[in-house]
Amino acid sequence: MATATAAPTKHRTFAQQVSDLLAVLYDGLAPRGRAWAKVGRGTAATTFSWPPYAPFDIWPPALLRELRYEVPPDLRLCPATLDEQGARLRDTRLVWSEIPLPPQFDGVGTRGWYVAQETETEAMRRVEAFPLAPSLIVDQAWSLFVGFLLDAPAALDSPSVLGRVEAIQRGLAAALGGLADPVTEAVPRRQARRPGDPTPTETLPGWHPARPALRVPASRNHDHGGREAGRVVLKHLDGSRRYALEEIENALKAGETGGRN
Repeated sequence: MATATAAPTKHRTFAQQVSDLLAVLYDGLAPRGRAWAKVGRGTAATTFSWPPYAPFDIWPPALLRELRYEVPPDLRLCPATLDEQGARLRDTRLVWSEIPLPPQFDGVGTRGWYVAQETETEAMRRVEAFPLAPSLIVDQAWSLFVGFLLDAPAALDSPSVLGRVEAIQRGLAAALGGLADPVTEAVPRRQARRPGDPTPTETLPGWHPARPALRVPASRNHDHGGREAGRVVLKHLDGSRRYALEEIENALKAGETGGRN
């Protein structure tokens, strides 16, 4: 799979969705940072990085090999860029919240693991009540990823900017019912010192901008559902809907009263 355009037919839908998403997610971000993706679950995930301005067709060859199947495995992106070691935040074009959708299990019928319609309806009600319309919504099977594009990249290596973005992410989690509990992940580009040693990990709040929380459309979420797992679907993407940090801060202050015009 050398290029997105040369990909087999079965990959084209996936490749196009990823290309469309990356075009807005990393738009205008400086090359000093690296875009990060994780393939796999939890602390067993494998991490990959590439320049944020690079198109899908020059993703790392090892990552492209992971995508050789029609339905890719668990694949998550970090919406922000990090440094070469994956340890320090650099820039972001997106603030976001991941809203959990607790699944149920139908052990008698044929549904298996599923999300009740009223659960997703309530999550969407909170999103629609927020004063600003989101730029991005991804149905991640067992969660909704809701993102708001910024009108200019936010330089997260500035302590004052990072503080504002962290406060916005916490606020979005509170306003939208997003994930706030700590999440333990494998640390990018760090290996165990000796064979058999545990993989180094870090624990971040669920709202933290360094989390690889955005699942890639057309991939699968294996947190529930066994081998088939849950499909990840891009529900909404509007690259023209962009906001200043101040607009989002004001929307959080306004709360849900009055909803959205």
